[in-house]
Amino acid sequence: MSKLLGKWKFESSEGWDEYMKTLDVNFALRKIGGMVKPQEEIRNEADFWYLDIYSTFKNIHLKFKLGEEFDETTADGRGVKVGRLSVDNTKTVHKNMFILG
Repeated sequence: MSKLLGKWKFESSEGWDEYMKTLDVNFALRKIGGMVKPQEEIRNEADFWYLDIYSTFKNIHLKFKLGEEFDETTADGRGVKVGRLSVDNTKTVHKNMFILG
């Protein structure tokens, strides 16, 4: 899991628009999001993990324990219950359960 720690640069947005359509993200936000090249930082302190996403559009900061539910606010302002965020070798698996509210 230590391979995931550190700073990461954006690499590709292949399939971005189609993915965002399935989440009902509006046209303008899909186009803006497709142009953003975010950078991420992943940290671990004791039982908590931190995922900080920095972009020119919006910064997002998540604090969570692996395998436990938590609430997240998406970049377009929707509340989402995250069923779990886990680490599988060299990737994170992020499962959103439902939109809150």
